[in-house]
Amino acid sequence: MKLYQSSPTHKPFLSIVACQHGNEPFGCEIVEALRPRLEEFPGLQLIIANEEALAIDQRGVEGDLNRSYPGDQVGNHESSLAHTLLSHVQGTRYLFDVHTSVSSCGFLVPIVAELTQDTQRIINLLPSPRIVCVERPLSSTALIGNVNAGISLEFQKSLADQSAIELTTKLVEDLYDCRQAPTRARDVFLVTGILEADLTLPDTARDFELVEELGLYPVLLKDPSYIGNQGLKATEKIQMRI
Repeated sequence: MKLYQSSPTHKPFLSIVACQHGNEPFGCEIVEALRPRLEEFPGLQLIIANEEALAIDQRGVEGDLNRSYPGDQVGNHESSLAHTLLSHVQGTRYLFDVHTSVSSCGFLVPIVAELTQDTQRIINLLPSPRIVCVERPLSSTALIGNVNAGISLEFQKSLADQSAIELTTKLVEDLYDCRQAPTRARDVFLVTGILEADLTLPDTARDFELVEELGLYPVLLKDPSYIGNQGLKATEKIQMRI
């Protein structure tokens, strides 16, 4: 794990975590874009999480880091790393967890474990019309389920470019400037489980579109990085102004 801080004496205000998965290196570009500006943002810390998995271009070394929280100091590589990483971000006011997906999810899907005042403040600053809320117990082993105001920024891999770096940088600036955008209608998809590997989905199944015969909305559908399942399962869609 590699950690960059504006100052070790500042209490963490915003933590940005990149590369929990070694086959998602895009987050490193966001870290590198913000590193020269660390002193502009007191309490900002940038973390490249799973360097060992990144070095071998694999999702993990001995497991999935983002399914390993709260971790175990004497566990396998990912479990031990989860324990260490969590110790550095506990107490942070906000956390961005940067990911990419090969599913056709659209440019950016924000994912939260709870729709609190703090997570809604972050969502308010984003243009995304769709929000995913992963409910417990599913979120309890993910990083965002173990911190205050954690949000995963899930970029579609084929669209993750300079515009994604600029969006994230502006999000940091707006958060520090206490900016608030006009509220807008968002579709919030409530994820309650996974799409089991043996579940037969129609050929017409698409991300965020209701599969009427099954009563569900696929989320991050058929990303090959997901082992043993076909993605996430939302069972309800609600509309909120955020």
